[in-house]
Amino acid sequence: TNGRLTIIRVEPQSERSGIYTLGRPPQLLFECAQTRGCYWLESVDWAPDGRRLAFSVTTLNMPSGYNGVHVINTVTGKDRRIGPRDGFDLDWSPDGSQLAYVEWAISGFGRPHGLIYVMRADGSGRSLLRTGTAGRDSSPSWSPAGNRIAYSTRENGRSSVYVIGLDGSHRRLLVTQARAPAWSPSGARIAYRTGCSGVRLVTPHHSRPVSGVR
Repeated sequence: TNGRLTIIRVEPQSERSGIYTLGRPPQLLFECAQTRGCYWLESVDWAPDGRRLAFSVTTLNMPSGYNGVHVINTVTGKDRRIGPRDGFDLDWSPDGSQLAYVEWAISGFGRPHGLIYVMRADGSGRSLLRTGTAGRDSSPSWSPAGNRIAYSTRENGRSSVYVIGLDGSHRRLLVTQARAPAWSPSGARIAYRTGCSGVRLVTPHHSRPVSGVR
């Protein structure tokens, strides 16, 4: 956003982590302080307005009331927890009114799998994106029009990328052996990662419909 590349930086020796924009020197936007119960940063994403920053916090074996999805106003410094305790892979909608994210769940067979949720920027209206897939859904990416989401799912050892409407309709298989999709600002291309081959591009119009979508 606004030409700023933002990263999560971890200092293993001091067990400190923070959100920085790259530069000389890097600018600290948020420090994950254990005094407030912040231990591990998982995901970060700028809102389109360039003023709000969404991030998620978790712990490995120490419960904390600070865990969850947060939105911080980088101008005022106001930090608000808006989401559940295990949300990651954050992605703002193009108009900045909603966030898509992934939440871990346990299946009936005791296996962990990912579920994609959408909620408003204030944390209300949380709803499950009914992808119809039974694998591990991850990496939601909004279309520029805000009416579809690209995502990846892993099932039976294979990752694939799909596009789907916000109501769970018109799910289409985009490409197999692929993960981590990211929609281009124009909407004409979707970038994705594939094996050891790096990053490739595909048009969303080359996808094909999938039958039996719930």
